[in-house]
Amino acid sequence: MEELQNSEFLEKEILDDARKKAERILRASEKDKEKLEREWESRFKATVAELEARYEGLQRQALNRIEDSLPLEKKRRRLAFFESRFSAYLDAFFAELDQEALAGIIARGLEARKAALEGRKVAVGFSGLDELTARGAVKRGLGGAAEPSFARAEGQARGLVVSGDGGEVICRLTVDELKSSLRRGKRAALGRLIGVGEEPQA
Repeated sequence: MEELQNSEFLEKEILDDARKKAERILRASEKDKEKLEREWESRFKATVAELEARYEGLQRQALNRIEDSLPLEKKRRRLAFFESRFSAYLDAFFAELDQEALAGIIARGLEARKAALEGRKVAVGFSGLDELTARGAVKRGLGGAAEPSFARAEGQARGLVVSGDGGEVICRLTVDELKSSLRRGKRAALGRLIGVGEEPQA
């Protein structure tokens, strides 16, 4: 139990350190927005990568002496515990994102999908952003590759959802999707570490 208590204490320090780094990034100067967005995104990825590397290292040290003897159900409960902590960190981190920083991430996501949207008429539903910022993100990400129309989407998660002219969803670039993607990667890494090869069950 002492190993677990030490693990939780060190984990809290790691999360606090990551959150402080994120806060310093969000308070950075906005004199050059595009440059700031690229710098912010790079630092964000580095912060997440650092968190994951340190987090996994910590768990190896805390669990390598006891995990082999734990029954599968205990391993599942432990996995659920660490997932909940990581999710809490992500929720706090993304709650602090201002719309310009979010728009920069959205623009990069659209740029990666530019070829698939080339020449298409698309409907862009936006939420948590003003229309000018949403239009700017689409312009930076797609240029003139697509013909977008814009509408505020009530009840949608913060970000953009891009649909075809037939109503089919082409891509979702929302805070919820970003968090889900990070959680999926973290769940797989923790599952391998703890020795659980399947989803935790209630």
